[in-house]
Amino acid sequence: MTDITFEESTYSLLEGETVLEGLIRNGVQVPNGCRAGACQACVMQAQEGELPRNSQAGLKNTQQAQGLFLSCQCKPSNPLTIGFTDQGKSRTLAKVKDKENLSAQVLRVRLEKVLDFRPGQYLNIWHGDPEKPLVRSYSIASIPKLEDFIELHIKIIPNGRFSRWAADAMEPGAELNIQGALGNCFYVADDPHRPLLFIGIGTGLAPLYGILRDALLQGHQGKISLVLGAREPDGFYLRRELADLQRDYPQLNVNFVCQSFSNYPNDIGNTDLYQFVKEQFPSTKGTKIYLCGGDTFVRKMKKQIFLSGASMADIHADAFLPCS
Repeated sequence: MTDITFEESTYSLLEGETVLEGLIRNGVQVPNGCRAGACQACVMQAQEGELPRNSQAGLKNTQQAQGLFLSCQCKPSNPLTIGFTDQGKSRTLAKVKDKENLSAQVLRVRLEKVLDFRPGQYLNIWHGDPEKPLVRSYSIASIPKLEDFIELHIKIIPNGRFSRWAADAMEPGAELNIQGALGNCFYVADDPHRPLLFIGIGTGLAPLYGILRDALLQGHQGKISLVLGAREPDGFYLRRELADLQRDYPQLNVNFVCQSFSNYPNDIGNTDLYQFVKEQFPSTKGTKIYLCGGDTFVRKMKKQIFLSGASMADIHADAFLPCS
């Protein structure tokens, strides 16, 4: 067992237990979401002691230098003295400006622009009991230079505690407790002539829609390909907006790939998404890639893209993980 000290109290971790699990077991409320190291809601700070390397995976060098770590991934072998970070406390209230159904499964929510962000980053939303809140992470689809709101695309889960409340009961004017912006999946104008490849499924379109429009706004001249996958034709949304972008920007090509065998419109292909990408992009060397969607999809597509020639440094991913 390893001891951790938090706010002058010392707790012993069980064998194989993470710092997050140990604190929660002892009644300490720590914000958390995915518990897989992706949402970064559970970031804490080491004040004394040595951190295991994997507990800082995915954090920026500046964060690591400050002793920040992911409590959901931290299984220390030596005693630690820890505390909350400014990041963990820096939340703000944002009012809901409006909401609209983009499809039967996707709700668009627009919040007041109360924080700085890059299109494609994400924010965490705290909801419910302050002592034991729900925490949900959503990617940002809006562009701060053009739009005076933060746009989120929320997948409506039939029994989802937050998404069902948002769809059924949340009204304009409601205040949400948010934290952000977080994440490193966004466009950087380092080479405006490089080809860009965006691949996403479901509400993976949210960050891609923001990043894509940001790249176009910054004058990207290279070929841009957007590939969207869904199981059924009604899984696609924002089709008119994407058609308008494709009309206005000749370097952009949009592909909808449906993996079912039901009836589908003429502009939607009917094939396997992975096979489509393999056939249409046999070599991805020199291409900057953006992958967004479910964790299994992102991991599988990242491997496929890497094996087709893309450098890992050129693959930017936003993996959506289920909440615990």
